[in-house]
Amino acid sequence: MLIIGGDDKMIRSTKDMLKSKFDMKDMGLSYVILGIKITRTQNSLVLSQTHYVDKILEKFYKGDTSITKTPSDTTYAVSKLSKYTSNASVEYWRSITRLLRYTRECGLHYGRYPTVIKGYSDANWISDIKDSRSTSGYVFTLGSATISWKSSKKTIIARSTMESEFIALDKCGEKLRQFVEDVPKWPKPVTVICIHCDSQSKIGRAQSTIRNMIRQLISIGVISIDYVKPKDNIVDPLTKNEWDISPELIIHAKETLPRRLEIPRSGFKRTT
Repeated sequence: MLIIGGDDKMIRSTKDMLKSKFDMKDMGLSYVILGIKITRTQNSLVLSQTHYVDKILEKFYKGDTSITKTPSDTTYAVSKLSKYTSNASVEYWRSITRLLRYTRECGLHYGRYPTVIKGYSDANWISDIKDSRSTSGYVFTLGSATISWKSSKKTIIARSTMESEFIALDKCGEKLRQFVEDVPKWPKPVTVICIHCDSQSKIGRAQSTIRNMIRQLISIGVISIDYVKPKDNIVDPLTKNEWDISPELIIHAKETLPRRLEIPRSGFKRTT
């Protein structure tokens, strides 16, 4: 059992009450829960799965397992490499293990920030010339870190960039609706949640008279759509190749998406 709270007195009272009714042992501060490692810093918590990645590398990879410097857009890379896992060549296998070696030291940083949910939506158009399908992605942040993100290839072919962007926005809205409805403890009514996107045409269509879920969410006050410059859209690395993204955006995205732990494990050395 994991007890979480912002009041030490309330936590102690809860533990004493449980001890009076059940035979239980206080294990102290938690360090691993449900396969997730918890690292504490002075002003934040870091959630990671370093030990799980180590087990995978130990089982499937016998080469050098020291961490590597890899671009932050791993979600896009994983979506591309996943197509070749059933019959991966040596080159693809090296790329897969390189990504694993990078993610071993990545984690989600949660600091003392206001608990405000923000959403980001983006898409490219015809990212794969073999099937003419696009890649869409979304990111949701709470406070200082990401709570949900996804990059996926569309199941339908978009006829234009604007249509591709709108499909991505619709997926983002659907995920947000499920998130709000599936969390029973979330305060009701939920304050308006802003979804950021870098397409003016997409914003215009979302607020048009066309019947769609996004327009419904806007009309009932669940979400609002706000324009964000492409250089500030942190979901961009989930839908595009590294060479299509500005260095400034990669740095900005690293501050929100899963990133390196602030406290590196001893014994590891970086390689290039």
